[in-house]
Amino acid sequence: MKKILRKALKSRTKKKNNLEKELIFRRELKRKLIHLCSVLIPVIYFYTTRGFALSVLIPLFFISFLIDFGRRYSPFLKRSMDYIFSDIMRKHESDLTQFNLSGFTYVLLSANLVIIIFPKLIAINSMILLIFGDISAALVGIRYGKHKFLKKSFEGTFAFFAATIIAVLFTPKIAHVPGEFVIAMVSAIVAGLAENVSSGWADDNFTIPFAGGFTLWLLYYIFFHEFNLVLQGVPK
Repeated sequence: MKKILRKALKSRTKKKNNLEKELIFRRELKRKLIHLCSVLIPVIYFYTTRGFALSVLIPLFFISFLIDFGRRYSPFLKRSMDYIFSDIMRKHESDLTQFNLSGFTYVLLSANLVIIIFPKLIAINSMILLIFGDISAALVGIRYGKHKFLKKSFEGTFAFFAATIIAVLFTPKIAHVPGEFVIAMVSAIVAGLAENVSSGWADDNFTIPFAGGFTLWLLYYIFFHEFNLVLQGVPK
């Protein structure tokens, strides 16, 4: 009888855990569908100037930052944000006992900084790594992650590698020589490792584009130092 009860309890616990996991996955799926909209940032930047891109992104960042800051002190603003985004906000984002930026604010901060710091080629590649890598790692890691690798799951990190290695095949290049594709893939792997190990101490919306961007920039300098990292035929 005890054996039957233990088996029933184990089955019930497993069903409960699977239900919780499914709810987390659905929440994350909604979050990442919104995150996917940020692909407009590198696409629009490709066809516009650095000045125009920053004239849009800097105000958006400050608006988002002020909302994050203001909801700590304004009950009305907090209720409004909870009503709109409660389904997709993570626990640390809704915790008002300490000041935390939302994922959207971090994306805007990263976008502004990579555009300011990096050449256009590097900035666009960096944002593509962030968008497609982060989405793939999160969704696959939550749904299929079973084996630990560094600080996250092997399945999620592998999904990051796979998605970004494919994505960088289609990002802008200077001469489209094979070596450019190789160093872009290496930057994707470094960004994936940064996404993994930054868990718990830094926001991956920040670490991914900078790890990938600086790696790609360094590799261009080492292996293609003769290249002028200016995309031809597009606004500067």
